[in-house]
Amino acid sequence: MNFYKELELILEIKSPKEKINRFYDFYAKYKAGDVVFKNNYKVKEFLEPSYSLTCKIIPPQDVPRRSNLSTKEGQINLLHAIAHIEYSAIDLALDGAYRFTNLPKSYYDDWLEVADDEIRHFLLLEKLLKELGAEYGCIFHFILPPVSLQAFHFFESQTSI
Repeated sequence: MNFYKELELILEIKSPKEKINRFYDFYAKYKAGDVVFKNNYKVKEFLEPSYSLTCKIIPPQDVPRRSNLSTKEGQINLLHAIAHIEYSAIDLALDGAYRFTNLPKSYYDDWLEVADDEIRHFLLLEKLLKELGAEYGCIFHFILPPVSLQAFHFFESQTSI
């Protein structure tokens, strides 16, 4: 299994459940040493976020204000906003491992561990949303630019975030 190609495929998955399952399969193989680092791999530019089919995306100024956290709706809005941050952090961590080749294995170990932690956080929040009768994707969000559209073309930019 090609390390970079598999991460690229995971980053492109639009369904949170499918992305997480594919990551878990990949991560188990990675930890078992069943992946190959092809350091001449040409990474791709992602032009839209992986959540573009899951969340309703609107301009930031049109996002409804989160208020009255004592109501069920207010709690759902808050939990969904945090879940959205966690889901975006999954892609950020995966991109951190994907974007750069020929680095020490510990670099990739760290980014994949971060992705695993972010998935755990996301799943906890998703469980709370379900307990309130909601699910991830039910709330409007402004677009967080895909990692490769930000200033991640240089190693220093990536590692300073």
